[in-house]
Amino acid sequence: AGLVASIKSIFKPKYEEVINELETKANAELAKAKSKNSDNLRIYEARLEGLKFLGLASRFLEKNRKIETVLQLVKIDELAFACIPGELFSLLGHKIEQYLAPLKVFVIGYANDYVGYILDEESYEKNEYESFTTFLSKGEGERIVDSIVTLAKKCQIRRERDR
Repeated sequence: AGLVASIKSIFKPKYEEVINELETKANAELAKAKSKNSDNLRIYEARLEGLKFLGLASRFLEKNRKIETVLQLVKIDELAFACIPGELFSLLGHKIEQYLAPLKVFVIGYANDYVGYILDEESYEKNEYESFTTFLSKGEGERIVDSIVTLAKKCQIRRERDR
């Protein structure tokens, strides 16, 4: 048999002061790379581009102190579909798969909404493009996983061996 469960969730957006701090750091890194005559400035330029985009987007989000979206979990026989409103980093997807095992799990991104890149906490420290362009604060990716797990528990979509 099948089961569909949804939960409305609220997540914290990044704020402009954080973006400004990251942009200052990215500009310094670009200047340093230029002074060393680095062959690959593109990674530094991409960081700045991402931060400029995020800065513009944050002005639109300024009045919103939360991002409200929908998470969904669908179970059909031995299949589970975790519907996520953005691009979930693989480490977070694996955590969902581990919890729902031995069900065959499909993590569906861009489902029902779009909140951008959804990073695990460690990825924020890597200073890569996604960490500069995500709308979500550090730790919100793990909260999304926790919300899916809570939804699974509430609806008794659990691992057979735990029942």
